[in-house]
Amino acid sequence: MADLTALDQLNLGVLDLDDQGRVEFANRTARRWLGQDLDRMNFSELLSSGSRLFFLNHLYPLIHTGQDLEEAYVSLKDAQGQELPVLLNANSLTGARKRLTFMPIRRRAIVEQQLLKAKQEAEAAVIAQQATLEALKEAQARLALQDRLAVMGTLAAGVAHELNNPLAYVMGNLEFLRGAQLDEEERLSLEDIKEGVRRIHGIVASLKVLSRSDDERKVALDLNHMGQIASHLSSKECANCCRLESSWHPSPIFVLGDEGKVTQVLLNLMLNACQAFTRPDLEKNCIQVRTWVEGTDACLEISDNGPGVPEELRSCIFDAFFTTKPVGSGTGLGLSICQGIVKSLGGRLELMPSQTGASFRVTLPLQQPPSSGRKAEVSRADRLEGLDCLIIDDDPKVARVLQRVLSRCQTQVALGGAKGQEVLRQEKPFDLIICDMMMPDVSGIEVYRSVSSQHQQRFVFVTGGVTQEDENFVRATGAPLLSKPFGPDKIVAAYAQLKTRARP
Repeated sequence: MADLTALDQLNLGVLDLDDQGRVEFANRTARRWLGQDLDRMNFSELLSSGSRLFFLNHLYPLIHTGQDLEEAYVSLKDAQGQELPVLLNANSLTGARKRLTFMPIRRRAIVEQQLLKAKQEAEAAVIAQQATLEALKEAQARLALQDRLAVMGTLAAGVAHELNNPLAYVMGNLEFLRGAQLDEEERLSLEDIKEGVRRIHGIVASLKVLSRSDDERKVALDLNHMGQIASHLSSKECANCCRLESSWHPSPIFVLGDEGKVTQVLLNLMLNACQAFTRPDLEKNCIQVRTWVEGTDACLEISDNGPGVPEELRSCIFDAFFTTKPVGSGTGLGLSICQGIVKSLGGRLELMPSQTGASFRVTLPLQQPPSSGRKAEVSRADRLEGLDCLIIDDDPKVARVLQRVLSRCQTQVALGGAKGQEVLRQEKPFDLIICDMMMPDVSGIEVYRSVSSQHQQRFVFVTGGVTQEDENFVRATGAPLLSKPFGPDKIVAAYAQLKTRARP
C-alpha cells in the first residue's frame, strides 16, 4: 500500500496490469490524463486505433515473454477521447503482472507539423535538400532527448522530495539530542550519524540540480562547485574502472549560467571520459579535473589517459550524430548539445591537443562574485521565544520536530493544507507561519493565496523539492524559503528576515 501511495505522487502515469492485461491499479496522474474509470479495463482499449495493431503485434509479445520495454512511442486515448502520444515503459512484477509507466510527448504534434512544413519547402525549392533533412533529423532527435531528460528530471525531483522529508525529522531530532547529557562515546556516535545524514543530503542536493525545469535561469555559479557536483554524480560510474583526481582553484571562480545545464555539460564530459577506457584498471586509468583563471576567463578541463581521439576524427567530434560508440550505445548528440550550451553562455568547448588520451576544456567569461546583499541580523531579540507559531505540514513527524525546535513558543499544528486554511480563516494572529510547499491536498502556494495579507507577511515556506515555477513564485512574494533538512538557526534567520521586511 505504501508503494502505491508513493506512486500517486509521481508526475507520470503508472498502470499495473494483471495477467490478462487488465488495469488493476492506476495512479492519480494516469486517471487525470486517461479518465477516472480505468479499473478492470483492458489496456488495449486505452490505445488509439493507430497504435493498437502495432502494440499487439510487436510490443505485447515482448512484454508477455517477460522482457522490459523502454521508451516505445504509442498513442493512448485521453479522458476526452483524443490521441495522447506517450513514451511507454514496461516492467515485470510478480507472476505475469506488468507495470506500465508513461509520459506524454508534449508539443509533439506542433513540432511534427513544423518539420513537415520545413521539409515541403526544402523539396519545393530544391535547395540544399540533404542539409535540410539532416537539420530536421537533428531537431527531432533533440526533442526526443529533451522529453527523456524531462522524465528523468521529474523522477529526480520526486526522489529528492521523498528523501528530504525523513531527512528533515532525522536531522531535527539529532539537533534536539545535542542538548542531552551524553558521554564521550555517545557524543561521537551522534556526530557519526549527523555526518551520514549530511552525506545523504549532499546526494539529494546533487539530484535536485538535475531536476531543474527546461526554463533557463542564468545566475552566478562557482565553477569549482559545479565541477565537484559533476564529479560526485559520476563517481559511481567511474568507481570500478578508473581514478578521479582533481585540482580546484583555491578560491571560488564565478561564471554566469544555468545550474542544470552547466552540470549537464560537465557530467557528460565526465561520463564520456569514463566510458573511453576499454577495460577497468584503477592503477592505470585516470581522469583529472582542474579549474583555473586565465585572464578574464574561467577554465575547467577534464582529461583522461584513455585511447584518445584519432587525428582524422578530431574535426568532426562536435558534429551532430557523430559518435565513436558502438551502434545503440549513443545518439551522437551529447558533445553537440554540450557545445551549444557553452556557446549560448558566451564560452567555448574545445578538444585540446594532448600527448595521451583526450582533454576537453570549457572556457567561460569570468563574472564578479555575487553580491551578498543585506543579510538579516540575528540577535538575541530575534530568538524564537514566546511567539505564536502555526506549523502547516502533511507529515506528522516533520511537524513534531518543528514543535520541538519551537519548544519556547506557543505552537499549533495543522496537518495538511486544507487544515491550515481552516485555522487561518479564524483570523487568529500568528507571529510565524511555517508552511510546507508540497502537500497532497492543498499546496503551500494555494494556502498562501487564500489567506489575508497580514498572514502572508508571516509565511516561511519549507520544501523537500520545488519546481522552478514554484521557486519563482516564492521569490516574487519575498517570503523566506527553507530547503529540508534545516536546523534551528535557519528558522531563526528566516524569522529575522520577516521582521526586516515588516519594518517601514
